Amino acid sequence: MQTNSAEAQPDAGSNPWTLAAFVGYAVLAGGNAIGARVSNQELDPMWGATLRLGLAAVFMVGAMVLGKHRIPRGRALAGGLIYGTLTFGGASALAYYALVHVEAGFAQVLLALVPLVTLLLAAAQRLERLAARSVVGAVVAFAGVAIMSGLRLPTSVPLVP
Repeated sequence: MQTNSAEAQPDAGSNPWTLAAFVGYAVLAGGNAIGARVSNQELDPMWGATLRLGLAAVFMVGAMVLGKHRIPRGRALAGGLIYGTLTFGGASALAYYALVHVEAGFAQVLLALVPLVTLLLAAAQRLERLAARSVVGAVVAFAGVAIMSGLRLPTSVPLVP
């Protein structure tokens, strides 16, 4: 007897661990810019980013040891190191630097627009067709972000940060 794959897998919403992970991620991601902005008041931005990523690395190695995962080798290791350095190291360094000059709330509003920018960049590079439905969704999302942020943009935000 064959079962439908949709029937075989439980609904993600019924799993309390899935809900807990989502809520935890939302809280941590939502407070991310605020935490960085506060740490920038006491530490040089690069020290704050280094300490944060170093602590995250210790937790990840601990999770690997507890989960009995092997360290990748060869191309997988090289790819992971390059991706981690550019994505987490580079992005965190730039974000910590920007948060010296930009308010945390404004930074979070800009981060909320990342999916829209991704859609437009994918269409510009012809990786995805820009359908009318996508444009309407992007406009609605942008309007929602603008309304939620109160349409108050800082008057003197430096261009580089």
